[in-house]
Amino acid sequence: MEQSQNARPDAHWEWREVVDALPFGVALLDESGVLQHANARLGVQAGGRALIGMRFDDVVACLSLARRGPFEGVVAGEGENPAVDVEFSRVVLAAQDWTLAVVRDASARRREERRFRLAFENNTSGMAIVNGDGTLLEVNRAYCDMLGYGAGEMIGHNVCEFTVEDDAELTLGMIKDIATGARTGASYVKRYRHRDGRVIYGELSVGGVHDDEGHIEGIVASVKDITDERALVAQLSHQALHDPLTGLANRALLQDRLSRAIETRARRGGTNALFLIDLDDFKGVNDTLGHHVGDELLVQISRRLESVTRAADTLCRFGGDEFLYLAENIESVEEIAQRLLSVFDEPFLAGSVSLEQSASLGVVLEDGPAEAHELMRNVDAAMYEAKRTQQRGYVVFTDAMRQRVSERYQLQRDLRRALALNEISLVYQPLVDLGTEEVVGFEALMRWEHPIFGAVSPEVFIGLAEQSELILSLGEYALQRACVAAAAWPANARGRVPHVSVNLSARQFHDPGLIDKVAHALTVSGLAPHRLVLEITESTTLTDLAGAAHLVEHLERLGVTIALDDFGTGYSSLTYLAHLKPLIIKIDRSFVHPIRSALSTNPLLESIVAFGHLLGLIMVAEGIEDEHQLEYLRHIGCDVGQGFHFSGPVDESEVAGVLRAVPAPVP
Repeated sequence: MEQSQNARPDAHWEWREVVDALPFGVALLDESGVLQHANARLGVQAGGRALIGMRFDDVVACLSLARRGPFEGVVAGEGENPAVDVEFSRVVLAAQDWTLAVVRDASARRREERRFRLAFENNTSGMAIVNGDGTLLEVNRAYCDMLGYGAGEMIGHNVCEFTVEDDAELTLGMIKDIATGARTGASYVKRYRHRDGRVIYGELSVGGVHDDEGHIEGIVASVKDITDERALVAQLSHQALHDPLTGLANRALLQDRLSRAIETRARRGGTNALFLIDLDDFKGVNDTLGHHVGDELLVQISRRLESVTRAADTLCRFGGDEFLYLAENIESVEEIAQRLLSVFDEPFLAGSVSLEQSASLGVVLEDGPAEAHELMRNVDAAMYEAKRTQQRGYVVFTDAMRQRVSERYQLQRDLRRALALNEISLVYQPLVDLGTEEVVGFEALMRWEHPIFGAVSPEVFIGLAEQSELILSLGEYALQRACVAAAAWPANARGRVPHVSVNLSARQFHDPGLIDKVAHALTVSGLAPHRLVLEITESTTLTDLAGAAHLVEHLERLGVTIALDDFGTGYSSLTYLAHLKPLIIKIDRSFVHPIRSALSTNPLLESIVAFGHLLGLIMVAEGIEDEHQLEYLRHIGCDVGQGFHFSGPVDESEVAGVLRAVPAPVP
């Protein structure tokens, strides 16, 4: 022991100030392993015990006891859960060999390890540790649950065994980069294969696990299951680019595909074609049968169109009742157009209703420099031309159509302005009692004098209005103006107060607010209800006869009279008369025009008049232009007539004069 005392370095080396300042314990051991010197920090770690002269193994035991917590056992420096970490190195002091022992508290490291273990095991995200070749070393419960395997089935296997094959190369590349130090970490998305075969999308954050010297010991990955998020994103993306009712591409997707198709054709040549299908009178289906029937009809049309179009092309529901079909690199427009039109050959069954639906088809070819918006405008022009000419086939766009479309759009804009400024006027054509030739009423007719185009035919501007909600405003305007005018009319020369007839368009007739609008017009004008006649056509009621009859009943409760206009030109039948029960039947001019003399015969016309009288109806003949027609109609007993033989339409200021005129005696 005395020899060891002589070996102490204190007399030859002044080191205490240096080592006492260190934040960890330091001891010098002689060649027998006996502690000859310790710094102040080591004494603190030993709980103030005297350590000099003790064997270092006993010193470590003292250190473990001093550092023991209430739930920790007494452990040695190299035990499973050491209280301290010890590092040894050889030093030479005063020409003598010594062992330098550095003693650090292991509790901080152990706390970090426990925290890591808790974070690893209890993390709601999947956690896995792999080595440099991708072999799984550890996995947590969430990782196992995500893939449907137990930990024992995964540890020791390569992670690529649980990865979708196409993503295996990506996975191994990321692992290699981190293992070699090419990357410090990475974030990416990959696909796993669940035990049941499902594909799981995982969002990974990957980094290296380093030892004290900075070497990679393993690679840890945190995996978030984003399968549901991916599905939601895909669903939202589909919803953004597809029509929710039919599942077809929507306007946004069509425009994108069209722009790409133009670019592709510019590179490879060939011809693309854009087809616009517009359903005829589809609003009448919604108004009479309900939107649920209209929606079902649209779905059925979509499925039929899909069955005759190429999957590689784009079929789009472009608007409420419009479908666009982009066909790329085509050979025959005729063949495609006929396939599209064939969809409407057979009736559709929507709910319990059988519907015969027709459509107008416009086509524009893209075989040279073009812009997407220009093609869209031109195909609309072609479709409008098909609708205007009522062709049962299709119309291909030509340059001549562009001017007509431009005029049409200008007229539509100007018509809205004209209505707002009260520039639409009404004229009144007399209705004459054929027995007495006295004027018994007037039919109100709209007129428009355009500042540039002059007089615009009612067929043109009313047809334009019917393509939008403008027809409702136009119809309401005519109804109100006619009622106000008629309320001021005097009686005719024989003391009879005339009525006024106002035509209702199909969209007006199906307007849910029609009853209120008629009642309002009568109230504001003060016109007696029995002096208002509302004229409807057979085609207006065709799709829903029962609903039309119900509406007519409500109108008659207001006291107004219903007239069935253009009788004989549509689907005239006893059913219509039985359901609608109109008071007045207006016989179309096509039955009157062929009469050339008083000796003419028209069995069908005679039958119509006779049948109407049997039902107690007032029969009115339109289009009387000469004396021969008048004589014949009197002969068969027709009640009332109108036409240029009596008078054309007159301005409101002329109505009183017409009424004061005394009719000539009837021969």
